[in-house]
Amino acid sequence: MAVYHYKALDKRGKLREGTVEGETPQQAREKVRALRYNVVEVRLLQAEEMAGGHWRGRFRPSRLDITQFTRQLATLLRSGIPLAEALKALIEQEKSPAMEAVLRDLRDRIQRGNSLAEAMEPHSNIFSELYINMVKAGEAAGTLPEILERLGHYYNRQKQLRGKVSAALAYPTVMMVVGTAVVIFLMTAVVPRIVKIILKRGGTLPLPTKILMGVSSLIKNFWPLLLALGVGVFFLLRMFFRTRRGKYLLDKTLLHLPILGDVFRKQAIARFSLTYSTLLRSGLSATESLLIVKKIVGNRVLEEVLEELYEAIQEGSSIAAPLRKSAIFPPTVGYMIAIGEESGQLEEMLERIAESYSEEIDLATQKLTSVLEPVIIVVMAVVVGFIVMAVILPMVQGFQNIR
Repeated sequence: MAVYHYKALDKRGKLREGTVEGETPQQAREKVRALRYNVVEVRLLQAEEMAGGHWRGRFRPSRLDITQFTRQLATLLRSGIPLAEALKALIEQEKSPAMEAVLRDLRDRIQRGNSLAEAMEPHSNIFSELYINMVKAGEAAGTLPEILERLGHYYNRQKQLRGKVSAALAYPTVMMVVGTAVVIFLMTAVVPRIVKIILKRGGTLPLPTKILMGVSSLIKNFWPLLLALGVGVFFLLRMFFRTRRGKYLLDKTLLHLPILGDVFRKQAIARFSLTYSTLLRSGLSATESLLIVKKIVGNRVLEEVLEELYEAIQEGSSIAAPLRKSAIFPPTVGYMIAIGEESGQLEEMLERIAESYSEEIDLATQKLTSVLEPVIIVVMAVVVGFIVMAVILPMVQGFQNIR
């Protein structure tokens, strides 16, 4: 089904905007009327609108959509089905409105005489430079189905790499959030009531309890200000880390963190090796491939290393020599790439490096989890222990005074 954007008036005469799915404009109008709105305008959303601009966040196809499309198109083309017919079949079965709109646009452009790569270029925020260049190379060499299969495999491997790091950080993050919520609840709801009872009975508050009450009062009385301050700092840091300098400092800091930095380093090396080997196998030159890898590697520090590598290759250097001098790449990676260059099996060697570091990420994430979990437990135990001590101390003093 297509996606339609509507403008309508509600019962109070207020203008409402949104989207509905429908086979026809009339069906879309009926769906808007079912919301008890008076229809002002209904129009079909074009692929460009859904893929970018104002609609980008809501309607952009997911990575999973792209991966599934790539694999399914490769299968259809291998079966001998023409490209336009293959796209038509995918459109008919597509469940994502955003992806369906993109596929319709691709098919229309191909029917007007464009190649698949040319049809994808207006959707560069969906199909990466790596994707478009590999498709272009596949079309030129007559190996488009094989290239698409390789792309599908590549995106699946990239998903696995991202998933490993995300999974390693998920449990410690949940523990920290839950622990912080428990502490805030104790500080704002439980502790003040207990202290109030103690003061009513004429008890005195020791220093730890006074400190705790001060923090508790600060949270209760100034939480809007603290929340606004936290949100403000968050957005300021977010804006800074979006700048080139901020991104570089963030990536450099992440790479030097204890234990966690090792995970990010291995992930960057695995991503570089996998992407570079995929591009080289597609028939792109070493320098062309490196320019694309540099743009999508996702780490500014590594990007700087690859820029130096590109300049060195332009001057006639091997790939391995500059990597050996880099602080990011271990010497073993440089030696393995050197062997690959000398034997004419650079692509295979890069794939081995990617596979090896993917396995090392598994070990590194296990180590990360095993270290972070007890550290978080100890920190939360200390905080909760201090709260309990601050509550119990005045009770103990009260019992002593009674005696």
